[in-house]
Amino acid sequence: MRHRFSWKILAPAALAAVLLLIAGYRWLPGLTADRGEKAPEVTVRLMSGAVVSLEELEGRVVLVNFWATWCPPCRLEMPGFQRVYEARKDDGFTILGLSTDMVSDEQIAWFLKQRGITYMTARATRMAAEGFGSPNTLPTSFLIDAKGRIRRTVTGVYEETALLRDVDALLREAGREPTGEVEVVKRGAPKWLDLKDVGHAIGDPDAPVSVVEFSDYGCSYCQRFSQEIFPHLYGEYVERGAVRWIHVPFILGKFPNAEEATATGICMAEQGQAEFWKVHMALFRRQREWRSAGSDPLSLFRRYVADAGGDEAAFEACYRSERPGGVVARAEELAMAAGVSATPTFFINGELFQGAVPVEEFRRALDAALAETR
Repeated sequence: MRHRFSWKILAPAALAAVLLLIAGYRWLPGLTADRGEKAPEVTVRLMSGAVVSLEELEGRVVLVNFWATWCPPCRLEMPGFQRVYEARKDDGFTILGLSTDMVSDEQIAWFLKQRGITYMTARATRMAAEGFGSPNTLPTSFLIDAKGRIRRTVTGVYEETALLRDVDALLREAGREPTGEVEVVKRGAPKWLDLKDVGHAIGDPDAPVSVVEFSDYGCSYCQRFSQEIFPHLYGEYVERGAVRWIHVPFILGKFPNAEEATATGICMAEQGQAEFWKVHMALFRRQREWRSAGSDPLSLFRRYVADAGGDEAAFEACYRSERPGGVVARAEELAMAAGVSATPTFFINGELFQGAVPVEEFRRALDAALAETR
């Protein structure tokens, strides 16, 4: 299937290293004192073809960011980076994004264009990575002052408000007063109407508690939740009308054939919610089968559709079309706006609840939400 950009061509070394996806920003110490270590001598060729070195950027405040197209926390922080860059580039601030991807230059360029990213980007060469201590978690960012010294290192999401604060402090330190306001976009729980065309709902629309679940069909924790926890919650809360459950697909980009599995679910939703939920559970139940199916798992997915009583011809026409890609893009947009960077992530009446936690813990959260509605 080639209806949208594929996230699944990963650098094996990066995939092995990046075992931790930061689910949210962790408050870290602020800028180091005026004695930060000198930034390494790094020279890279930009995606535009130009060659740039950190040495020639001295005199500006520079953010060096190690990232990848398939990394959700990277995708989460990039729009904020772009806003700060646009607001402060004329004041002496710039960004150098170093991609660890093994996809083609064209795919990286497509990714950046889709998101309106215009700051400098290049591939992370081995020398560049080693110069910064070979970061083993993505994203990792280094903020460098106008004298070329590393003044802050952030592992995980570098929140926009924190970046703006730190950049302005270093600009003032260099004798440059920042100009203009930056409209920081606040993230929050998705609004139910926004989910109309991307979420798959089950349960009473008038239930007092709504749960929005962002999950990836290839994610083992999501599978565990689907197989071991959700059946209990469905019987105890959804079936009796206390909870309305809304599943939203979110592709992490780490798992073979997850994009195709997501398209399968989306296409089955076009045939009805009952058919969708049958295939939805089958995709999790038979995760190992389709993840190891090679580059063309369609025959497996067609079988799941048939088992669910679906129309195979209609399914395949949808599967090969552009429609699933549009839904996936909209779901990712909502996930980013909500601050989702790992799966499974849940919002219980708008409150963040994360991970495939024991069913008892989930019951306590749902009971507390129900108590608040009485």
